[in-house]
Amino acid sequence: MNLRGAAATASCAGLALLIFGFAYDLAYAGIPPQDPTPSMRANYVRASNIASALEIVGAVSFLVGTVVFLASYGRKTKEPNKSPETNALPGQ
Repeated sequence: MNLRGAAATASCAGLALLIFGFAYDLAYAGIPPQDPTPSMRANYVRASNIASALEIVGAVSFLVGTVVFLASYGRKTKEPNKSPETNALPGQ
């Protein structure tokens, strides 16, 4: 896999993790309860920490992948040496 492909994959995976983190936050952590018991509070904190970790890893992966993807366009690649005959126009 080339650099652009790997960077695009990292960006897509990061975006997916970011979206999954938000969905996990809404589904499991949600809004904290008004007057929670200690076990309810522990469950909320655990779910919130998992969601935050998913969001942070997703955001970092997306940003790094995007920067590498965009930087790969400015990177020069070696072109194979072409002989003068291949650059000539037909009929010359």
